[in-house]
Amino acid sequence: KVLVLLAFMGRLSWHLTLLALFEVPLAVAARKLYDVRHQALLQAMLEATARANAVVHEAVAAIETVQGYGAEDDEVERYAQVLDETRRLKDRRDLERALFLLFRRVLQVAVQALMLYCAHQHVSEGVLTTGGLVSFVLYQGQLSSHVQVRPVGHHPAGHHCGGPHVPMSPPCCPGTCLRV
Repeated sequence: KVLVLLAFMGRLSWHLTLLALFEVPLAVAARKLYDVRHQALLQAMLEATARANAVVHEAVAAIETVQGYGAEDDEVERYAQVLDETRRLKDRRDLERALFLLFRRVLQVAVQALMLYCAHQHVSEGVLTTGGLVSFVLYQGQLSSHVQVRPVGHHPAGHHCGGPHVPMSPPCCPGTCLRV
């Protein structure tokens, strides 16, 4: 279906077709860069979660010693520090995702604006009719719905597997947790 749409678009205006497709390699490059960064952040988050779990297990295993020295507050502080690292990584992940989505949207709007500007020039010069332009825009809309840059392992229709579950408080204080 994509090839048929490209053929129709190319028949109307091959200049505009190439311009409409200009977005694809840039979006693919941006997606690859984002995926590498995202995987690195996920790995760092998993490691930070493991460190938080290790702190809890150490404190629970040595509870008598901790209580004997009155070091409960020290253990809570250690746990809070490793959780802060996990929160910072999550915030960084969210920021990078927002910047990636912003870049993708700016790229889409810029290509569409450039395409419409060139289309206006084609219509003004008589190379393309107004009806042809409307058809081209409709074909381009259908094409963009078929050609989407998705992350590796993306689940269609919004079905996502949940991320790691990071506890926000020691196991002795259930009820607060953070979905990463």
